[in-house]
Amino acid sequence: MRLFVALLTLATLASPSSAQSAADLADAPDAAAAASTTPSAADTLDDPLATAIANVVQVRAYRNEDLQTAVSGFAVNGRGLVLTSGHALRRADRFTVIYPEGEAEIVAHLVWRDEATDSALLEARGLAAAPLIFGVGILEQGRNVIAAWRRESDGQLQTARGSLGAAPETAPYEHNAMITADGYGAPLLNECGQVVGINRKDPASTLFFATRDDDPEGVVHAVAVPVLSALLTDKGVAHPS
Repeated sequence: MRLFVALLTLATLASPSSAQSAADLADAPDAAAAASTTPSAADTLDDPLATAIANVVQVRAYRNEDLQTAVSGFAVNGRGLVLTSGHALRRADRFTVIYPEGEAEIVAHLVWRDEATDSALLEARGLAAAPLIFGVGILEQGRNVIAAWRRESDGQLQTARGSLGAAPETAPYEHNAMITADGYGAPLLNECGQVVGINRKDPASTLFFATRDDDPEGVVHAVAVPVLSALLTDKGVAHPS
């Protein structure tokens, strides 16, 4: 009887099914470790939306060496041309661009400012920010959008999600991805990371009296990308789309 039990035990330990189960347990990932896994930096950079957000720049406007305001902007091509807010630069006589946060300020020169779209173009030679891709056409009401901008105090990226209101052919979009005043000039993005507009002051407001602390109220306005694209083309500025 004792011999039979011993032989049965040896047979059980040596069975293929028991060996396979042990190997499976050894190879199985730890559940706690799997739950805490986060995407790598490379994974994030492979995301077009994350890449677009990361390439938003901060624009600073000075007058007599005093900082007047800091807003946001984005590169439109690889030659250091940055599209930003127009009204924010009105009273300034010197401009700089910072990218990424914490880096030295790059001296920029005003190329033009357009009152109709409340936009301006700066040239910042040596800027490392990648140009953002322009979307195509007018978006329909209800489409999801993302606002991305740089906070004035420290240049940190800020984002807000919302949706579009009515989308007329020529008038600015209205959306509820709420920004603060340092988000003027920042891109409005779709979920693919393409620029669909640029955030601007309310067209009904008087831009001459606009101040650095004048946050949008209730709704944000953005110039639609077909209008921006036509403006850039008219002024001979190449841009990716």
